[in-house]
This record gives sequence, structure tokens and C-alpha cells, in this order.
Amino acid sequence: MVMMPVRREVVSPAEYKRIISESPSLVQRARFLAPMVGERDYGAFELHYSVPMLRRRPEVA
Repeated sequence: MVMMPVRREVVSPAEYKRIISESPSLVQRARFLAPMVGERDYGAFELHYSVPMLRRRPEVA
């Protein structure tokens, strides 16, 4: 498992709510990304963190 620093990330509304309620100072800026017509989700949020966050790098096959 390789962790990489991330300053920008797209998250679900539920994950956005969790991050903002636990540590609002980590989010420097947030932008709502509306769902596309015909999609079944509720859109997403693009977050810009004030400090880099460690996230698991996607595995390459």
C-alpha cells in the first residue's frame, strides 16, 4: 500500500459532511459538482485542502 500526498480531492456529499464536521480547518476551499442528467447520485464536492492529506494511491494493473 503506497500513500501519496493529495491537496485536491473529489468526494461524495456524505464524505464532505463527515470531513467538515470532524475538521473544518483542513478544507481551504470546496466546490459543488452537480450531478449529470440521468445519474442516480447527488453530485460531488471538489475539496482543496489547506495541508496535504495522505491517500492510498490507486493500484495499477
